[in-house]
Amino acid sequence: MTRTAIITGAASGIGRAIAERFATEGMAVVCADLNETAVIAFVADLTAAGHRALAVSADITDEASVADMARQALDWTGRIDICIANAGAMIEGDILSLSLDDWNRALRINATGAFLTARAVMPSLLMQGGTLVFTASTVGLAGMKGVAAYSAAKGAVVALTRQLAADYAARGVRVNAVAPGAVRTP
Repeated sequence: MTRTAIITGAASGIGRAIAERFATEGMAVVCADLNETAVIAFVADLTAAGHRALAVSADITDEASVADMARQALDWTGRIDICIANAGAMIEGDILSLSLDDWNRALRINATGAFLTARAVMPSLLMQGGTLVFTASTVGLAGMKGVAAYSAAKGAVVALTRQLAADYAARGVRVNAVAPGAVRTP
């Protein structure tokens, strides 16, 4: 039986590398990204190389879009075994230079996007004992000068990881986070 993994933010950077690795390991990969053109091109490359991949245009800040992403994965393979909630965005500025819109955007993309993704896939993960991995950040653990909103949002992802691990470990779902430092990505 082929395992199915959803990777958000899969068109570039960390998400793309994860999707490539999972495809190479024989998983069916659902590559989700806001950049529809880029994710379609990436999946075309994966399928041309003989891998099983599906491109999904998804906005992780939109509840209906995230639910549709999970539905498309289930329609495609009938299961979701792994979800890598990777999509995110760096919003820079200290609290005196950040606008309220930038603050809200950082939280919406990084924290709310992680929450919506987890909520959309959790019923499927519970069915077979799956895995949910968030991409957090070292900034969410220790802070860094000039990224107040991003730090707060990634700190929320760390707290959400701990909470979901506590809520779902006994029901067979592993929930973890990785916290990379600076990575050169688009």
